[in-house]
Amino acid sequence: MKFFNLSKVIGGVAVSALLFSSCDKAEKAEPLGDAGQTIVKMLQVSKKTINVELINTPQPLNMVDIRRDVPNAGELNKTMKVIVEDDPGAVTDYNAKNGTAFIAIPTALYAIDAANPKVGNDYTVTLNPGEFAKWLKFSLPNALALDLSKTYAFGFTIKSADANGKIAVASKTIVVEIGVKNQWDGRYKLNGYFNHPSYTGFYETNKIELRTAGANVLDMFCTIWDEYAHPFNVGGGTLNRFANVAPRYIVNANNSISLSNGGPGNTLNFVPAIGANNRYDPTSKIFYIQHGYQNAAGAYRIWTDTLAYIGPR
Repeated sequence: MKFFNLSKVIGGVAVSALLFSSCDKAEKAEPLGDAGQTIVKMLQVSKKTINVELINTPQPLNMVDIRRDVPNAGELNKTMKVIVEDDPGAVTDYNAKNGTAFIAIPTALYAIDAANPKVGNDYTVTLNPGEFAKWLKFSLPNALALDLSKTYAFGFTIKSADANGKIAVASKTIVVEIGVKNQWDGRYKLNGYFNHPSYTGFYETNKIELRTAGANVLDMFCTIWDEYAHPFNVGGGTLNRFANVAPRYIVNANNSISLSNGGPGNTLNFVPAIGANNRYDPTSKIFYIQHGYQNAAGAYRIWTDTLAYIGPR
């Protein structure tokens, strides 16, 4: 079996992002005084993520927070219509710069709020007298209809504003990622032991993610190599992985864990260890897994793992 050695790999990919939930509230802005012009902008800059639950009931999505910084009360008391363009080019540019593969959600799978109607490619957000801010809103009727093998995002750009509004160039375009995660999705610390004639040993790493692959399905992803994989130890603390081992776990209603052979890149016939009590403890947020495979001669190779939740990814 082919495996890859980590000894020449400098591990770790730091991902920084601003995460805003779909229930974010618009903060109160302050007038600028008697001088100046009304500035129209988006509160978030460049990129935000909205995490949604993997459920089949409607969820509101606060997509973009439109703001106006006004010079005086007279300007605030005007009605302002802000035109926000649906901008897939912003997503294309973001993908090119960041190595992502975001695509648009099919239009049949989301709904546009009546308060910000869309005509052609443009949404109208109306700031009524006295309003500093307003959300561009969507809703997601059924997150279970999304393809979890894909990552979705929208691009938006402020196109125009009436009532003496000037668009802030640095804050007029944003990419909004829609992150779909089940309740177990996140970063984990892995401790374990691999029983194999050639590679037996203990291993430990906090570079593991369990990624949503269904309503109750998780795939193991290792950020050391930036791929779906399960590490093991060759000795001296050096972590490795096989080229064809990508565990997939199914969390059952009683918190027992079943194994699937459908994980990304996996070609092994995963089986639970004999007598294993594969389970999830919701109180401690720890997975206890014993699983492995049989070789051609019928011998078992077994990983014994605990995966302790660290936090969201």
